[in-house]
This record gives sequence, C-alpha cells and structure tokens, in this order.
Amino acid sequence: YAGNVFAGGWSQPGGEPDRVNNVENVFIPSAAAGVWTVTVRGVNVPAGNQPYALVVDGAVEDPVEEPVDEPPTVAITAPADNDQIEGTVNIAAAAADDNGIARVEFYIDGGLLGVDSSSPYAVNWNSTNAVNGRHKLRVQAIDTADQTAQAEITVLLDNPLPDEPPRVDIIAPAANTVVEEIVTIAVNAEDDVGIHTVEVLIDGQPFTRDDTPPYIVHWDSRDAANGLHEIRAKAVDTVGQWRDAGVIVEVDNPVVKPVLPLSIVEPADNATISGTVTISAQVAAPDDVSNVEFYVDGRSIGATTTQPYAVEWDSRGVANGTRLLTVLSFSPDNGFNNASVEVTVDNPP
Repeated sequence: YAGNVFAGGWSQPGGEPDRVNNVENVFIPSAAAGVWTVTVRGVNVPAGNQPYALVVDGAVEDPVEEPVDEPPTVAITAPADNDQIEGTVNIAAAAADDNGIARVEFYIDGGLLGVDSSSPYAVNWNSTNAVNGRHKLRVQAIDTADQTAQAEITVLLDNPLPDEPPRVDIIAPAANTVVEEIVTIAVNAEDDVGIHTVEVLIDGQPFTRDDTPPYIVHWDSRDAANGLHEIRAKAVDTVGQWRDAGVIVEVDNPVVKPVLPLSIVEPADNATISGTVTISAQVAAPDDVSNVEFYVDGRSIGATTTQPYAVEWDSRGVANGTRLLTVLSFSPDNGFNNASVEVTVDNPP
C-alpha cells in the first residue's frame, strides 16, 4: 500500500510513494486465522528520526476450540489373566469410545483369530489344534476415527491328549529265523494310557493272553509241523483300541518219537480255582521221563524231574478269568508229550 490510492475510504494495494498522503488505512475484511506481520517502510522521508504510529482495530472473537476425539478403551473380560483353559474358549472384550467403536480384533500369539463389530464383543477359539502351554490373547479396539487401544493377557492351555492306539512289536524271535523246540516269544507293547492285554497267536490261533509285562511266553514248536509259521502279537489298550504285529519263522525240529501218554491229574478241566493250588501230572511210564515242565498261559511256573510230578501255583498272581494250564514231559531220547486243561481263576478282590 503506497501513495494516495484510496477506494471507499480504504487504501488499495499498489501505488507509488509520494509526499501528498502519509496516512494509509488498510482494511482486511476477512482475515485468516494465524499470526500477521505488519512492516512499515518510509519513502521520501526528511532526514532525521520520524515518528510513526500503527493502530490495529477490529472485532476480535474468542477462538473456537475443536472437540478432542479421545482414543477408545478396551479390556479382556474373559478368560482371566493366567487362567487354565481347554477346548473351545469364549474370548470376550469390553470396549468403549466417545464417538463409537468400529470393530474389535482378537489375536492369538500375534495371529488374527477374528473380528467383531458389534457389542458384546466376543469370538470363540477352538484350542484343540494348539500346543499345550502358555499363549498370549490380545484384543485391539478401533474407533470410528481409526484410533486404537489394546489389552493383552496370558493363558495356560491344557487340553487332554488324544488317546492313541497301542504300539506293539515282536522282539523275539526275529523275522525269517529258523527255530526249534521251545521258542521264547517276547513282545513289547506300549500305550499312552495303558495296555489291557497282549495276545499271542500262532498261525492265527490264540496261544496265550497276558495282562502284565513283561510279555514273554514260551512256545513248544514241536507241536507244529516243520515249515513256515506266523507268530502274531495283538495289543489292546484300556479303551479297546488295538494294533498287531507279526513275524514269519521256520520251524525245523528233528523227528522224534513221543513219550508215553501224559495227563493232568489236578485241577480238573474247567475247574474253578483260587489262592494257591497244586498242579499235578501223571505219566504212564515214569521211568521213560526225564523232565516235566508246567506252564500257565504259556509262561513257565516250574519243573520237576522226580515223582510226584507237581508244582504249587499262586493263582493270585494273575487276573481272574480263564487260564490255560499246560504240562510238557520229555524223555531221555528227546521224545515229548503234552497235556492241557482250562481253569477259571476266581480270587476275591
């Protein structure tokens, strides 16, 4: 603004400096908010100091304060921090904001689990596919202005482990080996909960059944014809799941003549027994017998070389139920014979 340039009583921009008018009347009808700087520069001013006066006038209004949009608040209401959880877990959050919540996001160990955009804010977590142990649950609330707030807790996951079928292996004899006479059959059976029974089958026929380790039985291969035979073990766990394993062996026994007839005197076939019982056998020609061996479910319980051919057996060492008693007799020239009876063990609890 310079010189004598007026319009409507107000100085106009531009003009040239002169000595005619030394008063400027600058009017800004609509000033923008902010800081203004006014600079006065003298032109054609006599030498020496000259007084100046600057007057600012106008209507002044109080500044209008814009409302402050506060960020949201959020908290996890379930489960509680350090809770032990399992299965399907409901994760709930409480969120609030002065202008409104747009959505709440739920995270498990940093991975997005789900989003809920309406109150009550909650998602379900199927924890059965996660590893047992500590996990971090985090929620993030986002308001309508994209402001965020977070909350986090730690929980202990303790889901029951699934019950797997048992594992079973025949340790001895090895597959494809040649066996003869008395063969030791050793079975290893394991289960994450427990083994109920281990059954041994010879060529598909039940041979023994055992419910306590070690699972070791003895098979007189002389009862079978020479050639290939299958030994199979079946393990059953406490919930009825089972697995089996088998090996093929070759039986190669020398051909021998049998000894004279053998019979079990006591207990009688199909008898019910309890406590300690006497198992006795009778041979038609004792002079032709060198050894008599006694077995319960294929497991040796004793032997004798002299009459009377008998052993004492404490039936409380096995579970109640049907048991197979077997007696083997051997002659000096390797002849043999056997006899068996079934008994029912019924001991009081």
